[in-house]
Amino acid sequence: MRISYQVRTSNVVRDLVASASFDIGLAADEVDTSGVLHSVFNTPRAVCVMPKYHRLTAKTVITPTDLGDEAFLALSPEDRVRVAMNKVFAADGVRPRILIETPYGLTIAILAAKGMGIGLVNPSVITDRMIAGIIAIPFEPAVHFRELILRPPNGINSALITDFMAELYAAPNVLSTEE
Repeated sequence: MRISYQVRTSNVVRDLVASASFDIGLAADEVDTSGVLHSVFNTPRAVCVMPKYHRLTAKTVITPTDLGDEAFLALSPEDRVRVAMNKVFAADGVRPRILIETPYGLTIAILAAKGMGIGLVNPSVITDRMIAGIIAIPFEPAVHFRELILRPPNGINSALITDFMAELYAAPNVLSTEE
């Protein structure tokens, strides 16, 4: 069996799955789900990433008030999690000093490692300590990302795909409980 693993934006993944070019795809929940079957795959809690030498690394949890005076690396304004984060900040009367906006949590983590600021990301972008020089600390109140499994609308539900999806769902630390 040949497997093609490709990392693309969620919109491209959706289009490839909708056209049946791919049998399965993983995407952020901002993606348009028309023309594909979809289910929630994972709901990880946002973490705050910062350089390992940052003054906030001594904290066990980061709150909106901790971020008020920080150079903030933000997700794009249209991102669902960014919208939720904006509401959390507003509820605490905090207006982050946004230095950079990007659609990619990985970019936020890399920039944090370079000392350019701190930001909130999906912890899956920093698994296995793949980015040196950063610390990740839980953010409170909890804000959750949602990741989807996408399938073609008329895709063949082969035993291989069924087994593969079962393995994805069974993987450790995959499904997070919403708090």
